[in-house]
Amino acid sequence: MATISEELQRLAESLGTPRRRISSHPFRFPPRKEDPGELFDIQAVLDNTEVHSQNWGNDDQFDASLLIFTICVRKLGRNIETVYGQIAKVQQQLIAEREALLTMDRNRKTWRRRLEMSDRITELRAEKIQKSIDQCEGMIDAGRDMLKRKKRREDYSIAYSC
Repeated sequence: MATISEELQRLAESLGTPRRRISSHPFRFPPRKEDPGELFDIQAVLDNTEVHSQNWGNDDQFDASLLIFTICVRKLGRNIETVYGQIAKVQQQLIAEREALLTMDRNRKTWRRRLEMSDRITELRAEKIQKSIDQCEGMIDAGRDMLKRKKRREDYSIAYSC
């Protein structure tokens, strides 16, 4: 699997983007009016993307998508501000989706704890029920013993009276 830099380099080569100077801000693609010679440099952007993706952690795929889209738009000569507006909308959707996934994960962990607590409560109830069953069995045994003793007394009294 290719890295983001390799993919971006491959895309830049397929678009035929030559290596040129870049502004002090790597994401300022349209040249400023005071310096019309300031143009797009794909390698500088790639280098900056690696640093940028390290700072943002797992968002590097989104950053790569942003760069690929920006490179394509630059090549096609579209309005970059409109593209950034569209990308910002997509980014908000991605953030909302990530928050939903995090919420689902938290809910899953909460439900897991609840299930564990429910299992523990069920175990405690089962232990309590088992204790009650043991007590009932003890009472039944005690009742049988009493009946046996009573029957013996009756047998003795009958035998004694005869």
